[in-house]
Amino acid sequence: MAMDYSINVTGTEQNIHKHAHRHGLVVTGNRRVLNHRLRLPLAGVRAGRLFVSGQNLILTCGATHGLHMIITTILHPNGVIFVEEATYMIALDALKQFSGMKIVTVPIDSEGVDVQAMENIVREEKSKGSWNVTEEKPFWAMFYTIPVFHNPTGVTLPKERCEALVKAARSLDFLVVCDDVYNLLYYGNAPHPPKRLFAYDATLERYAGGHVISNCSFSKIMAPGVRVGWLEVPARHADVFRASGYLRSGGGVNQYMAGLITSLLELGLEGELLNILVQTFKERMSALCSTLDKSLPHSCSYIRPEGGYFVWIMLPEYADMNVFVPWCQEKYKLSAIPGSKFSLTGAYKNYLRLAIAFHSKETLVAAAQKLCIALVEFLNADK
Repeated sequence: MAMDYSINVTGTEQNIHKHAHRHGLVVTGNRRVLNHRLRLPLAGVRAGRLFVSGQNLILTCGATHGLHMIITTILHPNGVIFVEEATYMIALDALKQFSGMKIVTVPIDSEGVDVQAMENIVREEKSKGSWNVTEEKPFWAMFYTIPVFHNPTGVTLPKERCEALVKAARSLDFLVVCDDVYNLLYYGNAPHPPKRLFAYDATLERYAGGHVISNCSFSKIMAPGVRVGWLEVPARHADVFRASGYLRSGGGVNQYMAGLITSLLELGLEGELLNILVQTFKERMSALCSTLDKSLPHSCSYIRPEGGYFVWIMLPEYADMNVFVPWCQEKYKLSAIPGSKFSLTGAYKNYLRLAIAFHSKETLVAAAQKLCIALVEFLNADK
């Protein structure tokens, strides 16, 4: 079934691409992304499309920049950052640079973060300090997560856990920062991708929202080099971001590329590109998973993702992928990333992450076949 993943820009003024210098994300403080409503198929309302009001969008130079902006703008300078036991390794490196903040891991399972266990950990951490939050720095802690097509695990947080997480954030007054860069890369048969956590915060129990920020980027739906992204923030925090000296000083970020993206959106070209990307990645994911289903050793397992880039393979506990990967590089001339790279504590040594974004379907199939042969040899020798 073909799905329309187009991104639409609506407005009543003249063609946006003719006025990129005025409307192309260049206004001081980024009061609006395109000075129009940007309508994205992010599975919130109206047949899977969520209207994103320009007044709640903050332009960034990509998701990593967005994460940095959130921490420096509205998080307590000596706050706590909660992360999943396995999470995006480069984000983890970026978080470590905030030396005044404590990083605490929370457990995950086959469905994502264990919200109940996390609540207990958050409550304990909150009790340890006296948090002098202000209107400008309203949060004592934040939770960095990738709730849809997780990196590295590929899983999507179920509805019940999304609702529980939002309720926990409100109850314990911490911020949830969602790395939402993979949401539109959906390969399932439903009419729209999974609902974002931001949408739960905005609609659950008739509450206006305020504890979830959606951190998005064009890097996965256009090209990594464009370095343009956006934060969708609750209305009550938007002005704090707009008053940022960083944004006010530059009059915006990456204005030239933002103007080009404006034109692509107005002309409908980004929607066409996104449809191509989804179809291409869907075929690659299917081919990779089919190969693993046939050839992966019986002692190994994985959960087939419905979107995103990644497959997370679990191996027997005795298998150390930090040993396997260099051995495999040397003998079989192929590589993957060991699970410990995604852990603050160095856990998940018996896990391996595969990615589909770079190589062709044929290359992925050949590499997966060779990987399975290598795993069989390694696991038999390691018993």
